[in-house]
This record gives sequence, structure tokens and C-alpha cells, in this order.
Amino acid sequence: MASTESQPGPAYLIVLGAILTGSGIMTALFGFEAAGSNGRDYVEMISTVGFNGLPEASITTTGFLAVGLFFAGVACMALGNKGAWKHTNGY
Repeated sequence: MASTESQPGPAYLIVLGAILTGSGIMTALFGFEAAGSNGRDYVEMISTVGFNGLPEASITTTGFLAVGLFFAGVACMALGNKGAWKHTNGY
């Protein structure tokens, strides 16, 4: 008969999740650009966008990849930690 006790997920999922989440955060640094900037930095465009360039920002395909990596990493860590709290006697 199968036990109803929840087993923790494999530990490699926690490590994989941390790597994916960290990669997603680092990839997000390159995931946004100014619309119509043609590769120019915001500092070079201060006369065009003024002090607030946020309305000019747009997400690139790298940004969508970053969001996907982040959420995949969080899901892996959640699956790796599934049921682990039951094996700590409440701590």
C-alpha cells in the first residue's frame, strides 16, 4: 500500500531552480530598451526623453526570456521543496 506521506522533491531541483532564477534576473538587465533608440543608451537620449524615459521603455525578446527563466526557476525550487517541511518536525 502506498504511503500518504509527502516526500520532498529531489535536491537537484532546488539547485537547478536557483540557477534558472539567477539567470533570469541577470538576463533581465538586457531585456529592456528605449523604443526607437536604435541601440543608443538613455544617457545619449536625455534631450529626447527628458528626465523620465519610462514611457519610452519596451520589453525585448530577451526580456520575455528573462521572465520565463525566472518563473521556471521559482517553479523548480517550489517542486524541490515540496513536502520538505514535514521532515523538519515543525521547524
